[in-house]
Amino acid sequence: MPRARACALMARAAVALAPAAILLTPGPGESAAIERSVPSTSRILFEPGRYGEIGATWVDPRQNGSGADLTVLGAPAVIAGRTGDMFDPEWTLNGALKTDLGRRLSFALIVDQPYGARTTYPGGASPVAALYAGTLARLDTWEATGVLAWDVATGVKVYAGLRAQWLEARSEIPFIAGYSVEGAGDWGVGYLAGVAYERPEIAFRAALTYYSPIRHRLETAETAALGSETSTTEISTPQSVALEVQSGVAPRTLAFGSVRWVEWSDFDISPPLYGAIVGEPLVDYSGDWWTWTAGVAHQLTDTLAGSLSVTYEPSIGGALTTLGPHDGRTTATAALSYDFGAVNLTGGVTYGRLGDTANALETQFDDGSVLGLGMRLGMRF
Repeated sequence: MPRARACALMARAAVALAPAAILLTPGPGESAAIERSVPSTSRILFEPGRYGEIGATWVDPRQNGSGADLTVLGAPAVIAGRTGDMFDPEWTLNGALKTDLGRRLSFALIVDQPYGARTTYPGGASPVAALYAGTLARLDTWEATGVLAWDVATGVKVYAGLRAQWLEARSEIPFIAGYSVEGAGDWGVGYLAGVAYERPEIAFRAALTYYSPIRHRLETAETAALGSETSTTEISTPQSVALEVQSGVAPRTLAFGSVRWVEWSDFDISPPLYGAIVGEPLVDYSGDWWTWTAGVAHQLTDTLAGSLSVTYEPSIGGALTTLGPHDGRTTATAALSYDFGAVNLTGGVTYGRLGDTANALETQFDDGSVLGLGMRLGMRF
């Protein structure tokens, strides 16, 4: 195969495959804290010409806990048994449009669901299952991002944009004085900024992106056996920094990876009535998360390519929230990408293990796993 054609195919594989492991890696309840999806804004901006895509991901995380120490609730007892699987399967959607506004200027609009929670303790015959029965958490977000990118020099792109994010949440924890809380949906605004460098002839690209925190003020209604309260709860989704790198390493073969930092230590959900009852936030994390991804993509034919990748998120230690109990994860993703004319179809599967942890009642959550399936349809027009 001529070298020029091999480089072109390698670059095409980079566009089609490098984001697949990120796009298809599951989010809610198994990525860091309450993350549903990991953004890759720079990928959209490097699509040539006018481009649009839609995608969907199905995630089925599983986690089970055992035992509980009730002394922190004022009951001098340690109970046994399993909680049962408390995570619900979930669908998430995303889409994007990108167009060139001139020779050096381009624009992208991205819609996704960056954060979420779907936790339901099923109850059961064991003392621990009965204790947690009815405990649930629901958190939903939608985010629309508009980004302008400018090619400041050959191979160098800078970009920035605004992010409008909608968030709502509710929770029920019957074993804490019959507590429940509901936060009405609220819009918040943030921004992103980044810089990227590429050499298309060897399919090399490096992109560094910063995502600001986004502040929300939720009108909150809390109820418990001690009474009820209406107030405003402030929630700020965290800032993050992502570095994404890819490069051709052989004809038709691409290596890619990323490292991402998210400031979860600065995130909490603290409704006032819950704080008065328990003396601590409803949701709180003791440290920041680092997520590492590495993979390889190979052009199998002129129209078909495949990729394999591994994502690792180390444990941060400490007791984590009952509403989303896991600490770290290791997952593997396999994806295939097929081109037919101006249309590209990418699909993949992710499977991995969730890190063990314990909550404030010393319930031990272990042997968690996650299965994810995803599909993305892209078109140049």
